[in-house]
Amino acid sequence: MSNIISDFDGSTSQFEELSTQETVSEDVGKLYSTGGKALEVNIEGVQTGPEDLNGDATLTVLLTCTNIGKKTMYPHAVADLMVMQNGIELAPAFTSNEDSDRTEFSGAEMKPKKSSQTTSSFVLTDTNSPVVVQLMNYSQHNVVRAAFSFDEVDIEGSLKHIDYAAVPQPEQVDASNFDEDGSVTDYDESTLHFRVDSIEKTSPSYADHDIAFARISWYVENGSKYRAFLNYMDVSATQDGTELHSTYLDDDSYSTTRKVTPGVKMTTTVAFETQSNSPVTFIFSDYGDEILRKTVNLRSIESSEL
Repeated sequence: MSNIISDFDGSTSQFEELSTQETVSEDVGKLYSTGGKALEVNIEGVQTGPEDLNGDATLTVLLTCTNIGKKTMYPHAVADLMVMQNGIELAPAFTSNEDSDRTEFSGAEMKPKKSSQTTSSFVLTDTNSPVVVQLMNYSQHNVVRAAFSFDEVDIEGSLKHIDYAAVPQPEQVDASNFDEDGSVTDYDESTLHFRVDSIEKTSPSYADHDIAFARISWYVENGSKYRAFLNYMDVSATQDGTELHSTYLDDDSYSTTRKVTPGVKMTTTVAFETQSNSPVTFIFSDYGDEILRKTVNLRSIESSEL
């Protein structure tokens, strides 16, 4: 637990110094940022939530946030809320939230020394693996975390709080059997390894032309922080000499931004609106240098039902 006292009222420079110190707190703790911004968070619990607008099962995270900084702010100005299962971040869920008297985490504006009870929803991937809730400042130096289990769910749908140490380590990728198409090394010497598993198309009823998409498996080696595909790579696509507009599949709109524990394999989907039946070229880069390009003839691919 962090031993920083609750009524700490240091200068802006002290806040910035605290934001770079490694602190890990269980259930309740403090997060610091630049510009005199600081937040105390209490992870109250996790409940099974209502179905989201797509009909998927959800989890609801309940927090109490207190502004211990010097400026009126929203919690997300300091804290990155991440909910994980098996080492992979869950995607946000959108629900009506009509029965809650809490404020959505991202919309809870707080004056200094004021608190807000917040709620956030996430798409549930399975009901067997423990759920880890983490709030971090954006440098990932200050961390507040808690873990929950589906072993006992009460009548209100609340998951059982468990010791964080009881959460199994997520399964690590077998790098020797990962046949990669390329890699990207970032400034911190962490490396993303990736493989294009498939390039497919789908024909949604709302679109005039097919959507072409690539499924990409990847993992991060030598990393110390949670990272997303988008932190390392950019994917674009061209057809008939024109760059295509990116889009997303209904079930995978956050796969490029969801963070992953280093060493855990993740599958990401990138999709583009085609303009004709001409071949489409996917271009994979590190935001500067091209790493790989793959061209596919749309006429030779059967449309996938999604």
